[in-house]
Amino acid sequence: MKKIFICVVMAVCLVAILLCFRNKNNNPAEEMRDDLSATLDAVINEKDSDEQYIYDAGMWNNLTDAGTGLNAVKKQVTYEIVELNDGKAKILFTAPDVMAIFQSAANNGAADENELMEALNNALQNDFPVKEFDVEIQLKNIENHWYLVPNDKLSNALSGGLMEAYTNEIQSWIDVQELPV
Repeated sequence: MKKIFICVVMAVCLVAILLCFRNKNNNPAEEMRDDLSATLDAVINEKDSDEQYIYDAGMWNNLTDAGTGLNAVKKQVTYEIVELNDGKAKILFTAPDVMAIFQSAANNGAADENELMEALNNALQNDFPVKEFDVEIQLKNIENHWYLVPNDKLSNALSGGLMEAYTNEIQSWIDVQELPV
């Protein structure tokens, strides 16, 4: 009788273990999509989440400092995961076109940073121009989760193109500087 009881208990345990493995998602592309979506949603909505998988998050947090005043822009960003394969993702982001909004504000008399930021915040409350950004990012599989590896194109998309405009402006300024002879 003891042997039958032990066999029944072992059979129940084995069935339970097999059911757990059967219900586990074994599709790597689906796992990658789930982790990437959870991470992008948390980043865009600025929510701390146990499902925010960012590789080298300390560096990323320093680069996306909330002090820039662009949080309202980031919250308007939408995305579509276009392709996933071999630890890479192609994502189409649609974001407010920050430079178009700033140019419009400057044409309407905004003269300093405060007026530009006020114009940006006002524009984001209404219809605003948008810009699309094709971004390719790397993903690293660490302990059964896919971690997003941040890059400049992702930062640019989340800033509505401001990072690229800033970089271009700095490069233009460097190009016109005279080198000592």
